[in-house]
Formats: sequence, C-alpha cells, structure tokens
Amino acid sequence: MTIRKLPSGNWNTQIMIKGKSHSITAPTKTEVRNKAAALIEGERRHEREGCTVIEAITQYIDSKRNILSPSTIYSYQQIADYRLEYIRTIPVGRLTSLDIQQAINAESVRLTPKGTPTTPKTVKNIYGLLSASLRMVRPEFYPVVTLPKAVRTFRDLPEPKLVIQAVKGTDIELPVLLAMWMSLTASEIRGIKVSSIKGNILTIDESVMRIDGEDVHKKRAKTFTRNRRLQIPDYIMDLIKQTDAWKAGEGYIEPRSGRSLYGKLQYRLGKYGLKMRFHDLRHLFASIGSQKLGIPEKTLMDIGGWATPNVMKSVYTHSFEQDRANNQKQIDAYFLSLLIQNSFKNDRKNISDLGK
Repeated sequence: MTIRKLPSGNWNTQIMIKGKSHSITAPTKTEVRNKAAALIEGERRHEREGCTVIEAITQYIDSKRNILSPSTIYSYQQIADYRLEYIRTIPVGRLTSLDIQQAINAESVRLTPKGTPTTPKTVKNIYGLLSASLRMVRPEFYPVVTLPKAVRTFRDLPEPKLVIQAVKGTDIELPVLLAMWMSLTASEIRGIKVSSIKGNILTIDESVMRIDGEDVHKKRAKTFTRNRRLQIPDYIMDLIKQTDAWKAGEGYIEPRSGRSLYGKLQYRLGKYGLKMRFHDLRHLFASIGSQKLGIPEKTLMDIGGWATPNVMKSVYTHSFEQDRANNQKQIDAYFLSLLIQNSFKNDRKNISDLGK
C-alpha cells in the first residue's frame, strides 16, 4: 500500500477491492492505514457472512481435518450432510437466534434412521458444531438458544460373575476381560499389537475404529490421559499368548471389528438372559472399582484413562441391583431403629404420666 502526502497536507492512498478502486484520505498516515484496513476487513467480513450455514460448517470441518480425530471428523461430516435442514442454505450474515432455535427444535423431534428419537446429547453435539463454525465466520454473533435437557437414564449392569460365566472359555473371553478387568475400549483393544507389550506391561497408544466401512488407525488419543501403560494380569497374559498374532510374533491380537465383538458378546450373554453393550464393560470396571472394591479415585482414573473424576462418576459408575437392595435394607433398618427408639420413649413418658 502506497500512502502519499497531498498538497493540502492530508494523506491519501488508493486500494483495489474486487476490481474497484477506493481512494482513502485522512489527516495522518496512521488514519489512512487504519481506514484502509477497516475497509478491507469489512469487505472480507461481508464475503464471509455471505456464505451459507452449510458452507461455514464445511469450512470449519476442512480447517480441522489434521487436528481432530478421524471419528470426530466423520461425525461432523454426518451432521453437515444430514442435519440442520431448516437453516443450511441461510447466509450466515442473516442468521438470527430464532432461526437457530427453530432448527434445534426440529432436530430435537427428528427420528434417527433407525426410527429412534434423537437424544439431547446428539442435539448438543449438533449445536456445538454449528456454534463453532459460526464463531469462525461471525465472531461477534452470540445466539441465544435453549437446548433440550438431558434425561437421566437408568441402566442396571449385570453382576460381574455372571458376565464371566457367560464368556469364560469362549473366543470372546479375552476382549471382554480386557474391557472389564483393564478398562479398555473396543477400539483400544483392536489397537493392541504384539509390539505394544513388553514383559507384562501394555502400552495403550493406538486405537483402531471402523469409520464409513474402513478401519482407521489412530495414534493420538481423544484425551491426553487415554494414552497410558497398564500391567497385564497373568491370567489375561496367558490368553494373549494363545492368540495367532502372539504365536506369529507380530500383528494385532484382536483382528475382529467392534461390531463383531458386540455381536459375539450379545450372543454369549443372551444364553444367560443378559444384555449389555460392549462399552458397558468399561462402566462395569468403574463400578466394581469404586463400589465393590473401594479403589482410590485417582487410581481408577489412571487405569481407565479418565481425565476428570466427574466423567468417571457421572457417566461410568453405576450401582448394582443387589448392592442397592442391601444398602436400602441398611437405610431402612436405620430409620426403623429411630422410629422404635422414639416409640419406646413415648411409651415410657405415657407410663410416667399415668403414675402422677
């Protein structure tokens, strides 16, 4: 940018924006430079805000492809392809809080391809992607939006001994014990190579997940704490040594897909009238450790790879039905004892009153 002084004493510059010349004059060089920068930024903002919501979301996803995990990018792309129909073609500069609220309302009552209701968590994820995309294009826009409240769900986990009884001696025993005993996810189990094990120490630094029909290998964990080292119990180590990969001296010890592991687990549990997701085995680990064994919170977090105790407590720990019943009996007995004591005191008082 060339800034020159005019005979009048003012300063001037000429800039081109989209093939059109703009003349800027001001008393000082600094004012000329600032006005030119503001004009250029205003034009850029106009271009950004002229893009549609779906274009803004696509730009955001593209800007994060080498930063976020493949599974996260895939979930974002699914939102971009199939969600937010109400506002996807609206220019970002014209978007209002009301538009976004109506779009969120529509997503809240929308059925999934399986015919199930869209969960509040899914709606929250949709809005999270939308708001992040809008901030990159229109940072001064702070929409006022109300999201659906999460509904508490109750899941009774089967007793650990029943799960072990269902899988012991079967081809699903090793992955189930890795999940329930060592708190590994299905993708972490699929990422265990022979080279991941040194002696009886397992290093969790890779995961394998199925995304859009293909296996994706990921070295970087979702959170820092998920990359961890764990001691392998002797019983599980014996099972690992029976795998084809261990005998060959290389490869992944669990070659089956996550869906296959889930199907195998359902089949074995079904024989005993039980049902649970494969990921629930990790919930089982947290619940056993905290409620049955009283393992310190920090130790459980380190083994399970949880970054905060809140996530472990609010998401992964559940109470067992029999334990709940026993605890309820303790509570009932306590209050009944108080009632009996109070009744006894009243009887003594009545007898005392009669003797007066």
